[in-house]
Amino acid sequence: MITFFVFVMMVLVDFINTASNKRMGDLLQGGQWRQYMLTSILGSTPGCLGAFMIVSLYVHGMISFGAIVGGMIATSGDEAFVMLVQFPGTALFLFALLFLLGIVFAWISDRLIKILGIAPCESCLSSQCEQCESQMNDQEDIGNYFQATHITGNLKSLSFTRFLFIVLITSFFALVVTGILGPAIWNWKRITFAALSFTVFYIALVVPEHYLHDHIWYHIIKKHILRVFLWTLGALLFVDLGLQA
Repeated sequence: MITFFVFVMMVLVDFINTASNKRMGDLLQGGQWRQYMLTSILGSTPGCLGAFMIVSLYVHGMISFGAIVGGMIATSGDEAFVMLVQFPGTALFLFALLFLLGIVFAWISDRLIKILGIAPCESCLSSQCEQCESQMNDQEDIGNYFQATHITGNLKSLSFTRFLFIVLITSFFALVVTGILGPAIWNWKRITFAALSFTVFYIALVVPEHYLHDHIWYHIIKKHILRVFLWTLGALLFVDLGLQA
């Protein structure tokens, strides 16, 4: 489930940035304080979706190392819902405090890595974007490819990659809706999983072939998702062993 969340957030970030002709990335990269504010807000929101979005923005090179640190400091995860139910007033105060601390430590972290000479994660999208631009002529606007009218054409010339991707997303959606995977009852978690699955399913139908191969398959899935899965699995095993000790 964690890996799926990260995957969906990465697809959404890349999709929105590409469909907007990189305006999303340019907006975020326009100032560090803007990044600190955004990531602290995302981190302060209840649940884990904000944290996953922050990771996706960082992997895409849209925010700095300090911004992701600030977002992780500001986040409370799913425990935020419990706090809002048991002590709502204190919880809101804590969220506001974490929001401010996230901004402060984001700025400190960016200063420290420069002093210590630490190289943060670099975006691997620069060469990818150049490759996409070389495949389009001057009259083409990639934003036009994301219209629903392209679904018919994509289905008529259905590639194996698109077929496999659609089958996997549809299967995941069916498992979530039937309760086999995830929550056994209809709650906000199941609704969120179902909505995200449908969103990725729509993206798989509407995007052009080169976007599906280069951005989703070769970049997001092959370069990042396996690492995310292995790191998540290792972290969960480490925590489980620690609790059993």
